[in-house]
Amino acid sequence: MRAKRIKTVSHAVRDINAAIAWYSDLLGMPKPQVTVNEGDGVKMATFRVGDGYIQLMEPINNKGGIQKFLDERGEGLHHITIQVDNTQEVREKLVKQGVRIVDSHAKEGDPMRSFWVHPLAGKGVLIEFSIRD
Repeated sequence: MRAKRIKTVSHAVRDINAAIAWYSDLLGMPKPQVTVNEGDGVKMATFRVGDGYIQLMEPINNKGGIQKFLDERGEGLHHITIQVDNTQEVREKLVKQGVRIVDSHAKEGDPMRSFWVHPLAGKGVLIEFSIRD
């Protein structure tokens, strides 16, 4: 397995508009559009930086994983996404090493697009491995 790139660095925030203003000023980039993902219970804004992304996430309710993260840890790095050629191969290797896998997103008949490594196994960081561009 060889990582192709760090695709996304995701930052959990309490106020997405304040975070957008800060990153926009810091990076010298225009403010991105805010989108809502009802299924995950978050508002998101994404800055393209080189061939990767900085993604900001604010919870839209008190039920989702981002709200739980903020309650337990405060604002900060939520996860990184590493793009690889073959998620199945990487997952099998990690499982053989005893690494705790949190979730896999695969539909019947489709190749596994992504999976997550638990933060305790990821040295304190939730890590997503993905084949998506």
